[in-house]
Amino acid sequence: MDKSFFSLTNIAVLALGIAVILVGFWMLSQGPVDGPKSMTVAPLLLTFGYLVVVPVAILVGRRGPEDKSGD
Repeated sequence: MDKSFFSLTNIAVLALGIAVILVGFWMLSQGPVDGPKSMTVAPLLLTFGYLVVVPVAILVGRRGPEDKSGD
């Protein structure tokens, strides 16, 4: 009865968050320094990835306390 702490939903959302963060870093490295991609879109993607998607991946699907079937 060894259950994993994270479900497949958690792992999928975490993978989405990592993909969003990687795209944000990639966009940050592209184009001119003062371009709209590297000055606006990339920081928004990074902020969204770090502050929304990754915490949601950790918190989604939390189960309540396991009921004891021995009682």
